[in-house]
Amino acid sequence: MSEPVGIPKAIDSSGRTFTRAAIDDDPQPFDRPLRCGDCTTTVIPVRGSSRRPNSTWVAAHYRLTSRESAPHDEGCRYDFDAQTGRLYEEHRSALVRDGDTFELRLPQGDPVPDRSESEVPTSSHGRSRLTVHPRPGHHLEPTLSAATAIARLLATYENDPTAQSRFTADWNGDRIPWEDFYFDAARDAHRLARTIEQHAHPVAVSGTIKDSGSTTSGGSYSIELDTDGGVRHRPTGRWIHVRIYSTDPDLLDFQVGQRILGYGQWQTWIPDHSATNYFVRLWLNHRSAMTRIGPVRQTSRIGSSRPTQGG
Repeated sequence: MSEPVGIPKAIDSSGRTFTRAAIDDDPQPFDRPLRCGDCTTTVIPVRGSSRRPNSTWVAAHYRLTSRESAPHDEGCRYDFDAQTGRLYEEHRSALVRDGDTFELRLPQGDPVPDRSESEVPTSSHGRSRLTVHPRPGHHLEPTLSAATAIARLLATYENDPTAQSRFTADWNGDRIPWEDFYFDAARDAHRLARTIEQHAHPVAVSGTIKDSGSTTSGGSYSIELDTDGGVRHRPTGRWIHVRIYSTDPDLLDFQVGQRILGYGQWQTWIPDHSATNYFVRLWLNHRSAMTRIGPVRQTSRIGSSRPTQGG
């Protein structure tokens, strides 16, 4: 049996909601008793601590008084076991279950060679909208759907490492930890670049489109994902750009401000003509795909990307 996944939020006797961060405060700010943040079941705060024998750090969390005699109310979104059970039933075609752990089955195959490094990045003043709908029924659809559902579930638990440890991905017989497979462009740009530099397996990257258009060479199209105001690559100090490319505009019919997921053989690229940019990029082909996973988000920052040298 795996370590129980903690409850991320609780409500105190005064009706105030607290996250895990309040648990390690001294004194603790809530009034007991506490109940689950999404149902009526009583919960107990557990401070962060190091667990033997491997000195693994377990973050602060709220837990049930008893999983057997005092479970969550039916339908509670913080009932992790029930939520993962439903997720598995909805995505059986892409998941393998082993007790309380789940493995996402990735399409098998060799790494896809990168495109020519003569391809220059898109202009920051490219078109804001591409026009043709992507092909329906792509063979990666079950994989993308399951990966998106897992990511949404983990976000509910604030990406708790204990919750993440319940999920892995399998590629050509290699088991990939979830934190090395799924990335958010705004939150994980550094980790994404490092993982791609060190590993050959495909990854999934979610993010909000902040720019789109044709490349300056005119031979392909691209979209760029928002990195939350700009992130510099360590140790080069270059700006990280997360982009998806295709020679077929039919595959890039996505709107600026829309949240998408791109899966495939992402690679890094440092262009010879630029001293300031570091690209993490994906070329769409038969072994890669992207899909929308959220509505259009309108902000003043989206659509006004930092100018890129040589773009």
